[in-house]
Amino acid sequence: MTLNDQDCTQSFFEDFAGYLDLLEHPGPTEDPTILTFVLNCRIRYGQYRRENTYLNHLVDGAAKALIQSGLPPVKEETVVGVYSTSDLDFLVNIYALGRLRYTSFLISPRLPPSAVSSLLKLTEARIFLHAPEHAQLAEDSTILIAYPIQSLTILPRKIYDNPNDTSPPFSRNVEPITEQSRRYMMLHSSGSIGLPKPIDYTNSRLLITCLTSPSLVAFQSLTFSHAHGLITYNQAIWSRKTIYLFNSHVPQANSTLCDAIEAASPDIVWTVPYVLKLLAETKRGIQALIKCKVVSSSGSRCSDELGDMLIERDVFLGCLFGSTEASLLFTSLTRPRNDKAWNYLHPPPHVSPFLLMKPISDESNVCECAGRRSSHTLLNGEKVLPLPIEGRIVYDPLVKEAVVFGVDRPVPGILLFRADTKEANEPSADEYLMSVWPSIEDANEKTEAFSQVGRSMVVIIEHDTKYPETDKSTIKRWQLYEELASQSGTLVLDVPELEFWLLARFRELGIELNKCPDFFSSGVDSLKAIQIRSLIIQTLDLGGNERSLASMIVYDCGNIITLSQKLLAFEWARKVLTGATGFLGIHLLSQLVADPRITKIYCLIRITNTQTAFGRLNLALKYYHLAHLITSPKIICLACNLAETNFGLDLQNFQTLTAETTHIIHCAWTVNFALPLPSFRADLARLQNLLSLSLSTTSRPEPADFVFCSSIAAALRTSPPALISSTPLNLSQASSTGYGRSKCVGEKVVQQAVKKSNARARVARIGQIVPSRKDGATKLWNQNEMIPLLIRSAKFVGALPDKLSSGDSCNWMEVDVVAGLICEIARFSKKRENGEREDNFLYNLVHPRSFPWRNDFLPKLKELGLMFRAVGYKEWLQKIRDSEADLVQNPSRKLLGFSESQKWAGNGENKFNTGVLGGTKNLLWTELRVADGDLVAEILAAWKMLS
Repeated sequence: MTLNDQDCTQSFFEDFAGYLDLLEHPGPTEDPTILTFVLNCRIRYGQYRRENTYLNHLVDGAAKALIQSGLPPVKEETVVGVYSTSDLDFLVNIYALGRLRYTSFLISPRLPPSAVSSLLKLTEARIFLHAPEHAQLAEDSTILIAYPIQSLTILPRKIYDNPNDTSPPFSRNVEPITEQSRRYMMLHSSGSIGLPKPIDYTNSRLLITCLTSPSLVAFQSLTFSHAHGLITYNQAIWSRKTIYLFNSHVPQANSTLCDAIEAASPDIVWTVPYVLKLLAETKRGIQALIKCKVVSSSGSRCSDELGDMLIERDVFLGCLFGSTEASLLFTSLTRPRNDKAWNYLHPPPHVSPFLLMKPISDESNVCECAGRRSSHTLLNGEKVLPLPIEGRIVYDPLVKEAVVFGVDRPVPGILLFRADTKEANEPSADEYLMSVWPSIEDANEKTEAFSQVGRSMVVIIEHDTKYPETDKSTIKRWQLYEELASQSGTLVLDVPELEFWLLARFRELGIELNKCPDFFSSGVDSLKAIQIRSLIIQTLDLGGNERSLASMIVYDCGNIITLSQKLLAFEWARKVLTGATGFLGIHLLSQLVADPRITKIYCLIRITNTQTAFGRLNLALKYYHLAHLITSPKIICLACNLAETNFGLDLQNFQTLTAETTHIIHCAWTVNFALPLPSFRADLARLQNLLSLSLSTTSRPEPADFVFCSSIAAALRTSPPALISSTPLNLSQASSTGYGRSKCVGEKVVQQAVKKSNARARVARIGQIVPSRKDGATKLWNQNEMIPLLIRSAKFVGALPDKLSSGDSCNWMEVDVVAGLICEIARFSKKRENGEREDNFLYNLVHPRSFPWRNDFLPKLKELGLMFRAVGYKEWLQKIRDSEADLVQNPSRKLLGFSESQKWAGNGENKFNTGVLGGTKNLLWTELRVADGDLVAEILAAWKMLS
């Protein structure tokens, strides 16, 4: 039966209402062959060995169990996200969901929470089914979604495999035509060039693939979130031929793959180029492929070197070309067996009428896969096709992966991932490069001059380095490029060392120089100038300013001395810090002092009649157990008034700030919840003056980097439930206190400075901060902050609210973590390809995971001896109103203005979009511990000692 046989096709669809009918239909033969056979590691196999009728029994058991767990049959389309490795539990659960008429969305278990949440939101999924080992990912993914989503664990075999079940099978009444057009399942694109996109599969689309089923016993190494993996399994159900599945819980290696294929003795192997490369590493692997009638490669382009070698060894290799979106477009599997042109593809008959292609030979409808357009690497207007280069180099047994890079760069480079062998890992980087260089030279000889890779453009990467990859084990090229863009060297040198280092690099390129002669007249051509620039970026710590390095900085500077001075201006940072005597400011200062790239820290400190700037800072450092920092030669205390012209500094000091400042972190702000907005005019004036300083600095060509420390108080009157974005908000969304409104206005001021004056400014919108749990760190929590004031109210009114005004969730972060995030933001300055600044310059610094106030925090307070009664929020607020009015005697009354201004969270809670920080590095999603009872105990103990 073929797709061109209209009568057969029509008859086929008359037999089936939906995809799951295949499990109940006898198929083209009555052969009761074992259908699913999952291979374990080595020779041990037979994990699941079930006839098709029993698979149908398992699906029926799972459907009944899903109903009992709270998922009743549905009539309207309901999308269920499914996140798991491809094993029997996965198969049975998605088939059971289909039997209940849910639409299963198969999500690759390689995807991170950000991509998973994006897919769930795009499909409006309300249910998320996941394997038990992915419980944390499920929590991390669903927390990013503004609407409620039900999270359930995939049913294990012990639940649905009940041989003694005598109840009637679950049945459903469906209209065949309607069922065939129903979206039965969803897959997604790989995400190799951005976030993955959902792709629909109706019942009819899945069923039609049966008409091209090869009637062969198969071995498959693909996952079911890969379209080809799903379709080949679908075809096995129809043809009633055994399909052997490689155990997804076992790592793919030459030995395990050989064991599996030898045990299966298949007619056809469905796989991807990565697995073929693993098998081709040994004679045993090649022999296993030779014994198969057909070896099919799909998912990405197989290199000519690998394919030709397999063909020469009498492996009948064919390729499938298509996509998850469009299905099969071209194949070489249908060619005669004596035809060795494995890489020349033919479109199936049903595809040919829809193709318009320019012939490349006299033979009609034959084409060769050159690669994806998105894989092209653009260099100075020339297109470099990386796949032939990578394919030749990867053929070297010392190389695990090779990735050409060079987007928007003048010359290409290549990343070489060492193979996981003794021969590849024992040599030094130089020795390793020497060993693989013949392979690179061979690849260079086959490419244009502008595509050739030089020695200085080869980056050696260890074999165990993680890199983004798809389910087809191909590298996500553009995601890797983005990660590379945020990476730079770490070498920090002073002037003499840097000059010596540069001279040595030129010498390696065959150019003997001393410090003064002009580069051009000394024989430094444009290619060598570009190579030196690349070495500088790869090796030297430029303080995050790699993108600011001009393409021809070597020629621009002219000689070694000028080039060294220019690089040092990038490398060394001199920072201005305000608010250094506060809780957060002190910890910012601690991290800045520890950073070897920072040479000076100007602490701008407001003085009093009785204290100097140095004295105030010294007292604060002692209070927070950081007294040792006062001896740091980096710290320079300047007494000032930021609201005045030139900050009230003498001309010499102000000119020094203008000449040396590279970064400004503005942490100082009046913290008083009782003051109205007009009382914060001075704070806004200080912000404006500091922005002006950032724009007037002369330490480098562009303005100083500026970070404004805002507060989530700028968003606390947003009507719940809502996902608060990483953008400035309307004044109506800010807390009605002067403090919250002033922070909101401050965010707008920074936004305007970015838009109108090209300021390099960003905003850190900070949530509740708690002391650090690190050993030796002070556990003193600023008693004038909101939560400490609230806790202290128990002493005066004998009660605490059973819920916060914003809800029950506490998204608190430790102060050292917040300080680290702010320092990271200060170093990050991302531009678009056209050189413009990114619009997104605001970051919500709120813990992505929360703990409950009522059931976790309050019980711990009682356990530690704090006497209070938990009451409703409004009742507690009234008790505060009725309490002692003297703020000195009863400081908890400072909360009145703030607490009365909050929106009552009776309709749900607000969440903050924590987004991505520092390009591709999302520090908010690293292993941050949630503030817990043990930390609370230490904080209370510190307060008691203070009192």
